[in-house]
Amino acid sequence: MADAWAKQDRKLLSDYASKAVITIAMLLAPIILLMLSAGEFIISFVFERGAFTHRDVVGVTCALKILMGALVFGSLGNIVSKIFYLTGRTVALSVIAILELATYIITSLALTSDFSYLGLSIGLSISSAVNIIISVCYLQRNFQVFAFRTFAKPLLQLFFTFLLALGIAVIFHFSGYLLNSLLHVVIYFSLILAPFMVLFLENLKPDLLRKMKSNFK
Repeated sequence: MADAWAKQDRKLLSDYASKAVITIAMLLAPIILLMLSAGEFIISFVFERGAFTHRDVVGVTCALKILMGALVFGSLGNIVSKIFYLTGRTVALSVIAILELATYIITSLALTSDFSYLGLSIGLSISSAVNIIISVCYLQRNFQVFAFRTFAKPLLQLFFTFLLALGIAVIFHFSGYLLNSLLHVVIYFSLILAPFMVLFLENLKPDLLRKMKSNFK
């Protein structure tokens, strides 16, 4: 992106930024779905031992589910902040960061009395969203960085892929399927991740996908 900006090639910069956003969205979607559908199992498997009880597992899982918003906006923020740096708009970035911090403090103070530590998670997700919304509006107004038309097809595909994987998760849930053995875990995770893997390869590694199809045939 820095090289494209140095050459004053706005289209190439837009292509790089747009591809980065799509890539991050496709990588985060399965992580979010697994956390929403099997978060308690994941946290229990990794942490539940010693003083870390099942009650702690439930609390941490709830907090992490809320923090999925912060994960998305924070990951996108990595791209956005780099664009601010390469365009030399660091003062604007600092002002937006201050607004984000102020939003986090205000919302967290307002929510912790009712939601305890979960209020901090909500505040972080909200403040991260505020940062991204303001940043994207600023960059788009001044530099036309993001080609939103290029987002339409892959994000629509991602939406339907997410619904498909969510449907699989719901079927497993209502069938009484338990993640109580390694085989059950492998089957569940594989079926959830497979549609996202195909989508990722189709959009970002089409040559590799064609080679895999050819080898399979």
